[in-house]
Amino acid sequence: IYFAMGKYTPLLFEAEGWSLKENPVRPVTSVQRTVTLSAAQIAAPPEIALSVRGGAGVAKLARFVPAIGKTAIDGSMIGWESCEPVHFQAAADQSVEARCLYDPEHLHIRWHVRLGAKFEPRALPALERIFTHDQSADTVSFYIQGDPAAQPGGPRSGRPGDARFVFGLFKNADKLQPVCLALYPEAPAGAKPTPQIYRTPVGQAAFAHAGAVEGIELGHSIDPDGKGFVIAAILPRSAIPRSAGPFAGAFRTLVNFEATLAGHNKFWWANSDNSASRETFDEPTEASLYPGSWAPAQFQGIEEGIPIRNWLICGPFGGPGAEKFKADVNGILPGTNKDAKQACREFCEAATYPPDNGIVDRTAIFKGEIIRGYWPDPREVRWKPESIAELDTRIVLGTSAQVWYGATWVHAPKDMEVEAAFQSHPMTNLRWTINGQKIEGLKYQPEKSNSKQLYANSKIALRAGWNQIYFRGYCAGYPKFRAGIVFTGPPDKLWNLQLSADPPAPAK
Repeated sequence: IYFAMGKYTPLLFEAEGWSLKENPVRPVTSVQRTVTLSAAQIAAPPEIALSVRGGAGVAKLARFVPAIGKTAIDGSMIGWESCEPVHFQAAADQSVEARCLYDPEHLHIRWHVRLGAKFEPRALPALERIFTHDQSADTVSFYIQGDPAAQPGGPRSGRPGDARFVFGLFKNADKLQPVCLALYPEAPAGAKPTPQIYRTPVGQAAFAHAGAVEGIELGHSIDPDGKGFVIAAILPRSAIPRSAGPFAGAFRTLVNFEATLAGHNKFWWANSDNSASRETFDEPTEASLYPGSWAPAQFQGIEEGIPIRNWLICGPFGGPGAEKFKADVNGILPGTNKDAKQACREFCEAATYPPDNGIVDRTAIFKGEIIRGYWPDPREVRWKPESIAELDTRIVLGTSAQVWYGATWVHAPKDMEVEAAFQSHPMTNLRWTINGQKIEGLKYQPEKSNSKQLYANSKIALRAGWNQIYFRGYCAGYPKFRAGIVFTGPPDKLWNLQLSADPPAPAK
């Protein structure tokens, strides 16, 4: 390995006590030529590696996260914000984003397809032909192996447990209709087999069953500019062949995503062994599954906790006196004999700003002295969306001596108590409220794996319906500070929560 990396030379070996004369390099003959790993044996890659490679969805790892609460299938983002999307594209203006969620009995997939041109829906053909080139349709496909211990298959044919789900949006009479075709090398348990063979003089692709998915939920929307569309689907676990039990965090398998635009522009998310064909003039080639091209999928366990990923934040706020500080508060405050950190805390605690009232108004604009300080004048401040940082479960806020506010909403089906880890950062001061009531008694301690990540466990009472969680925070001593929440506790409670970064609509 070191020779392959170019790290060691013979001189270095001898310097470390090795002699190439006494230890000549010999070819390795005792190691088997190939190693076969099932999906269940593939370890989770380190987060830092995924980060360097562009994130999980780009780095050929599909993450399915728990579908907390309701996921909308009307094309909106309600319920879909929490996941890291899979992204692949044929060109800058032709791309696909797939968001993947799960609950114990369903897979949730939201496709957002950008076409680069106006969407022209085709008339709905026979279901088994929605993806073939002669239809010139826009379709997307999801491929999955239901048996994580399945052995590798051939370069084109599928294996028992494999499935392909093809989604499209078609004109049916005077309406747009989302449809889904399922293709199985082995018919799923309980299904009445409907065999399908795609055949040309070149060859054939045979499926034991092809047809609609019983119990699937489908929805759609068209992009405002008409150049794309959304298809949202909730697939029942019964549609995934050889699925051994309810989906959970321990589930590991292989999947793939593919798009065929206008019937002829075919592109893939993963092509691990370079077997996946982009040919669109031969039906068996278009229909084949290419299981060797698939990449790992991992299901995030709800037992690990549910981080609030999306917030509305508002800041910075400062005002007269804030100009005396700097991004990294330390030492003695210039012009005084005061400790700068203590002076920063006194300043931020004494200051009052409009968001102290706990009201989140997306239309509100804050201007003037209250948003000025040692930092460049932002001219105006308003509530804006923010998501948790990469490799973290906290959002990143402003620099020292700036006051920031954050808000998010949690829906509970009934009055209930949940466990939460309130996350902070050294030198950070946070005031948390729920439905306007201060959360008392938070005692922060450092995470064992990260001394710069503090947490305080607490139980909070949620009322039936939407609950607003709100914070006011500032930092004295660091260029940036962070805040977050992770809900923990029994899965039967967590599955029933719903999270949103937008204020709920007023009750009628």
